[in-house]
Amino acid sequence: MTFIKAVLGLQGCGKTMYMTAQALIWHKKGTPIYSNYHLKTIPYTPITSIEDCNKMRNGVALLDEFYHWVFARSSMTKVNKEMVNILTMNRKRNMSIYYSAQLYRTIDVIIRDLTNRFIYPEIKINNEKKYIYYKEYDLLGRKKCYKRLRHDTEYYGELYDTNQEIKNLDESNSFSDNGKPLEDQFFNYMKRKKNILVIRIPNSGQYSRLPYDFIVFYNGVVYCVDVKSVRSRGRITTNWITKGNDIEDKVKVAKDFNCMPFWAVFFSQRWHFINLTDINNFNYLKYVKDTPVVGKLKMDNVFSCFPI
Repeated sequence: MTFIKAVLGLQGCGKTMYMTAQALIWHKKGTPIYSNYHLKTIPYTPITSIEDCNKMRNGVALLDEFYHWVFARSSMTKVNKEMVNILTMNRKRNMSIYYSAQLYRTIDVIIRDLTNRFIYPEIKINNEKKYIYYKEYDLLGRKKCYKRLRHDTEYYGELYDTNQEIKNLDESNSFSDNGKPLEDQFFNYMKRKKNILVIRIPNSGQYSRLPYDFIVFYNGVVYCVDVKSVRSRGRITTNWITKGNDIEDKVKVAKDFNCMPFWAVFFSQRWHFINLTDINNFNYLKYVKDTPVVGKLKMDNVFSCFPI
């Protein structure tokens, strides 16, 4: 019987290690393994594109950090729609699927509805060794089991690349070449902060349903952030000039998704953060007759005050 299982928990709780342990069990049964992260000793078929996912048959798939592929606030993008179609056919294709996420709400809502089991792993010390213990729940929230993986974390840690970062699906086609280096810089900057989750929005851009580059979760608040470069004399690069309704639309879209809208601007060798809902910033951007200037905008320290 096929299934779709969500493996949930914050960083370092053992999500990927749990999935790797399951891959080892299935491999020993002769079941083909598909994975979007590197398995060192378990034979597997890598999946890095929609085409790869469509080819999966008669096996088990491991989809680590799945929110990078099917982010909830990008539910109408092509990638999300394609992945939903693939997962709805898992039974006919005889595919069982494990996917991991730090926050369940970051996963596309349709895929959440398709999920039928929920795994919550945690690391505990037993006889001076670390082991993965996990709870499994069904759709009704009933606990089905509480078990420990057979081997310790050191054993399973040798089976996969523990430092690998999961790339967005078809990442080479997802971002413009002009903005990507600066977006990478912002992403790496935010990853160094504690108690924060930063997610790159797949297929972001001017014509995206959510026209921002990143979603940031911190202290119970969701922020959407658009990364902007700065030209000479502090002028911010934008795709619009003297179009006040554009900034109104941008703020409205963020509010529709229950996000706080921000610009992140790299200027004078540091990041500056601009709250688009601040009344002074909003009015300036709405009525400016040329490209906006950094010095005319009020900076916000909401991100820069994150603890390092």
